[in-house]
Amino acid sequence: MKAGIRARVYCPEISAVGHARLASGLSQTAFAALLGVSVRTLQDWEQGRREPSGAAKNALPRRRTPPRSSARTCCVKSCGPTLRSSGLRA
Repeated sequence: MKAGIRARVYCPEISAVGHARLASGLSQTAFAALLGVSVRTLQDWEQGRREPSGAAKNALPRRRTPPRSSARTCCVKSCGPTLRSSGLRA
């Protein structure tokens, strides 16, 4: 820290698929097996490189409440070591 200026903190966007997986408490491997897709496909969905098909979207667990602002959710804990520490709830 130079002259009292803090470094930038990067808080990634968390996709709907990522929210669903974090709320379920499953690993990527277990969640991919539950949906019947490869881990790589799940990673592509979570990172926004691809969108789930209609059938896959229907297989995802539904949230009962609207998603929180991802910037607020992530940065509340200053981007802790894991996204689970961000306090996401189903």
